[in-house]
Amino acid sequence: MKHWAHHRLFNFDVVLRKAYGVHGRMMRTQLRFPSRTILQRIIKAEEWRLQQEGLDNIEDMSFQATPLGLAEHNEHIEVTGHVREAVKPKLAQAISVRQALANWVPITMRLTNMEMLYSTNYHGRSLDLFYQRLKNAKHSILLAEVLLDDTPSIGENGDTNGTSNNDKKPTIIGMYASQAWRVSNRVYGDGECFLFRASPDTKCWKWHPEPDNNDIDSLLTNQQTIANDAILHQFMVSRDSFISMGGNPDGSCGLRLDEDLSTGESSTAVGFGNEPLHGAGRGSVFSIGLVEVYGLVRQIDGKAV
Repeated sequence: MKHWAHHRLFNFDVVLRKAYGVHGRMMRTQLRFPSRTILQRIIKAEEWRLQQEGLDNIEDMSFQATPLGLAEHNEHIEVTGHVREAVKPKLAQAISVRQALANWVPITMRLTNMEMLYSTNYHGRSLDLFYQRLKNAKHSILLAEVLLDDTPSIGENGDTNGTSNNDKKPTIIGMYASQAWRVSNRVYGDGECFLFRASPDTKCWKWHPEPDNNDIDSLLTNQQTIANDAILHQFMVSRDSFISMGGNPDGSCGLRLDEDLSTGESSTAVGFGNEPLHGAGRGSVFSIGLVEVYGLVRQIDGKAV
């Protein structure tokens, strides 16, 4: 091949026209390769097939995905006077967290880096700021630190605070959003959304098109099929006063954060079948410390996906 390519009679343009030519009756018609969108649909169809065969948890398969990377973040904010501080991610620093997320995100999102778009440490603690910074993020991962009496919290430098409980891991929970968060009166998102606990006792709960047996018991009567279907498909809900994922007939959610992102609520949600993300036996409402939200960018060129 090397000798042929270096021959004086070799003409790359001629070879190219023969392979992909569109002019002349003797030329082959141009080959049409599937676009990125078509490839993503094919991959989603294969993921759906695996789910139908009982392999919806990627951890059941014989390989582990490479941990998601952390994109270089060049944002700086003014702290006092002319002093500027670099914005640094904290909740996603641990490789174990990014390894778990790589196993859970859709296959098309595996070769991506996490780019921090919003942090309550740097950008303020309100849903208005949350929506402003995430309006262009087509896919995002929200990480929230749960403040419990028996677990340490994340310090300003990313370390855990506390004394006797330093041997315990901080409780980090979250949700993966398949569409951009925005204020809306409608439910949006799709079955790619999922809930998770990143630390400790790492676990993910993906949406299933059919409710689990426990979910069926929580549904009411056959006459309320439409209402039940709406609850089952309650992926992403976002108002001026809260955001949530997953729902129940009694109004509780798989995960809900209030308007200043300081209080959370988690209950078993229809369709997800999740445990309370912050842990069982603690009540459904809890306090939240640090909140960070990451967009996903391609590793090859840094473009958002």
